[in-house]
Amino acid sequence: MQVNGVSPSVSFHKPQSQQASEAAHANNKTTEEQTKTTNSKETNDKQDTQLSQEAKREVQKLQARDREVRAHEAAHKAAGGGLIRGGASYSHQRGPDGKLYAIGGEVSIDTGAVSGDPQATLQKASQISSAALAPAQPSSADQAVAASAAMMAAEARQAIAAENREKLETSETSEDDKTNQVDTETTQQTDRSLSAETQPYQAVANYTAEATPPKLDLIA
Repeated sequence: MQVNGVSPSVSFHKPQSQQASEAAHANNKTTEEQTKTTNSKETNDKQDTQLSQEAKREVQKLQARDREVRAHEAAHKAAGGGLIRGGASYSHQRGPDGKLYAIGGEVSIDTGAVSGDPQATLQKASQISSAALAPAQPSSADQAVAASAAMMAAEARQAIAAENREKLETSETSEDDKTNQVDTETTQQTDRSLSAETQPYQAVANYTAEATPPKLDLIA
């Protein structure tokens, strides 16, 4: 039988072999893993960047604290002068960059009274107070030292006042003794003067008494 016309064009899909199928599956799997790895790497890079920023902020905080602590102790030392014993000691914290930063500090200061000298003790108390309150933001420990210095200054003032009263009383007693001595000397001089002035009259009186004969009793 002859068939007139054009035969329809039919496309045939040739089925893949098993090896080709496995290779294609492997390629797909590899692509997926690469995608996951890429995404994971991007995530880690992002996390590393965030941690780096946090570390930088932490370092900046530690640097600021270090400057503050060192300036604080330097102010104590400058105002304390010869009363400061040794250098400043610091407590440190290691930062994310591996460096040590001062986060606290202290200096030792001589706070004892000057034995037997309240005036010197008063001056010392004033310097102690100035040293304690020298930083821009005195700590509670600094304020406690300043309060102790104020008490020492008050005691020194009381001692100075007592010494002044004692000196005044001694001076007044001395002046009274001098006045009494002058009065005694003046009285003695007056007595000697009067004695010299009345001596001639006394002699005449004595002579008259001796020259007058005794009176006789007359019997009528």
